[in-house]
Amino acid sequence: MDLSEAACTGKSPVIFDNLNYRDQAKAICAGCPILAACRESTIQTEKCWGVKARGGVYGGMTPAERFAEDRRLWPDLPVGKPRDLELRKVLAS
Repeated sequence: MDLSEAACTGKSPVIFDNLNYRDQAKAICAGCPILAACRESTIQTEKCWGVKARGGVYGGMTPAERFAEDRRLWPDLPVGKPRDLELRKVLAS
């Protein structure tokens, strides 16, 4: 993913890390040319470190929205560490 094209490049990280700025962060993400790749990367990263490992807006989504998207994509897998292990097996195959 080439971050030099990201709409957030040069913006304060506080906008994305602090959910008090959620609407502003989402507006920036909405016009980003690499939004889909950022979202996918964020969700994949959180599969390894835990779904709520990162707070704030990443890939245009809040932690709760990313959790919901994860559940939508992988509805049959358990939540928590066993889920992470199962996802690694699925993704490795």
